[in-house]
Amino acid sequence: GIAPFGYLIAGLTAFIFLFALITGLLLHWDKLVSNFFVFRPFSKWKTVWTDMHTALGVIGFPFQFIFAVTGTFLIVNAVLVLPFSKLLYDGDQQKMYQEIGVTAHDNYPYSYKPSKSDVKIAPFLDLAKTKWPESEFKRIVLKNYADSNMHVIMELEPHFNNSFAGSGILTVKVVDNKIVEEKSPLTDANYGDYVRSIIYRLHYGDFGGYPLKMVYFILGVMGCLVIISGILIWLVARDKNNVIPRKRKFNFWAANIFTAICLTMLPVTAITFIAIKISPKVDQDFIYRVYFYAWLVLSLYYIARRSIRRTNRETLLVGSILAFIVPVANGLVTGNWLWKTFVDGQRDLFIVDFLWLMIGIIGLLAFYKTKNFFQKIQ
Repeated sequence: GIAPFGYLIAGLTAFIFLFALITGLLLHWDKLVSNFFVFRPFSKWKTVWTDMHTALGVIGFPFQFIFAVTGTFLIVNAVLVLPFSKLLYDGDQQKMYQEIGVTAHDNYPYSYKPSKSDVKIAPFLDLAKTKWPESEFKRIVLKNYADSNMHVIMELEPHFNNSFAGSGILTVKVVDNKIVEEKSPLTDANYGDYVRSIIYRLHYGDFGGYPLKMVYFILGVMGCLVIISGILIWLVARDKNNVIPRKRKFNFWAANIFTAICLTMLPVTAITFIAIKISPKVDQDFIYRVYFYAWLVLSLYYIARRSIRRTNRETLLVGSILAFIVPVANGLVTGNWLWKTFVDGQRDLFIVDFLWLMIGIIGLLAFYKTKNFFQKIQ
């Protein structure tokens, strides 16, 4: 196959997003500066969405552009690499990646002879941290577990405080503790490592701690608002009496489908978080089934409702209520209540629950404000 199907879809979506950003900038270029300082919240419906679209689009454009460009890199992995692997490596992409140093060598056959001693992974992890204390584990692979030819493959990357980019590998044969492959993430990184690390760090925002993640999250939400407002502007601009009925009907259904698919992601994401907490057994298949089936059902439901206003308000209300349930479900099932994780210094757990709490509060406030807003403009 070409690559993981999700990578291909994400890369193509990022490319379309990049195209939309560039064409949108060119379209609004003449009035970009003047319209940026104009916001009329109680004017006509189209005017409200246009002002918000312009203002948030200008503020978030650099972030959205970087996000789209780095996301398009997934296409390079998925599609553009394929001809070279077919021509030079007889279609063996894994071998090609190993040759250029992107991934570690893992061609260690199973010997069908059990290991004579108990397997302990911690000493090998300690070895890697001793060699490169200023690095973090990116991926750990156990090859041929409990076999006499078992290998532990550790891929590391330098901490962003020490080096913005780089990639390292440490492979150890378990039976005799022999280091089979070693590549320092700090001093042995090549050009490909630097390019790949920069792209991934810019895309995921993992080089500035939680403050940067918070900025990325806010700019990401702004990008969502720009996309939704763009759909509504497109619809309102074509909802006129001089447009023939069949075209108006098509325009409405296109906007209705897009908004239903986009806006239902908020309650679906909250449902998935709750399902993970209350389910006794969770794996990747379970997460996929819950998320995508719930997304399909809710999307079809709101598409059939044929009311963009109801879709907007109901998904916001339901998503906000479910957001409050996420930290409650976590506390009831695991005992890790919000205040407990804060006191115990469990920062990651606290941040996730606190984020859902804030989403619920902001969502309910937005729901209440939009109710008053619709009453004023009617």
